[in-house]
Amino acid sequence: MLIMLSFVLGTCEYVVIGILPNIAEDLNVSITQTGLLISAFAIVYSVGAPLITAYLSRFPRYRTVLSLMFLFTLGNVACMLAPNYPVMLASRIFLAAVSSALISMSMTFAPDVAPRKYTSSVISWIFAGFNIASVFGVPFSMFIVQFASWRVAFAFIVVVSILLLLLMVKFLPTKNLPPTNNIMEQLVLLKDRRIIMAVSAMILSGSSAYCFYTY
Repeated sequence: MLIMLSFVLGTCEYVVIGILPNIAEDLNVSITQTGLLISAFAIVYSVGAPLITAYLSRFPRYRTVLSLMFLFTLGNVACMLAPNYPVMLASRIFLAAVSSALISMSMTFAPDVAPRKYTSSVISWIFAGFNIASVFGVPFSMFIVQFASWRVAFAFIVVVSILLLLLMVKFLPTKNLPPTNNIMEQLVLLKDRRIIMAVSAMILSGSSAYCFYTY
């Protein structure tokens, strides 16, 4: 279920890459403007992941993740029905903020769904969902627009998200982690040079892999 969640989040992230020309034509904007649907998403996602997650960690984990999943579904509905470019851009920015927190908080369930010795394997499989989405997300969206509107790609994400939300309600552990009331207690980790180096390596590797996608 967590792997499926990361796949849906990844598909939402990558889906617009293959349909930028279609979106530009339908919303009557330039291809350059539609490129912001990717760059704005990436900027908000990268900034929002640590900050939003740190803030939300003070709230009950189970309800927070379900609420984020509900908002994620609404965000994709907004993209699917977007009547113009500003609404589409705002919806993508909203999705970036929600997705960044959702994937981070979903990781906290890994120890609850698998024995301790398999926790790292579960987390690696969750990240594998993103890799699968990066491989199939773009071809999927390009395949869709051969036969239907680009909005159908978002409709697919909406349907899968609703099904996944129902599964999460039923199967996610309801046990909550001890709340964290001070966001600075979490951000203090950034003083560790080892963490800074690890995060920097991930940023650089991700940038080198994804910077050419829009081209």
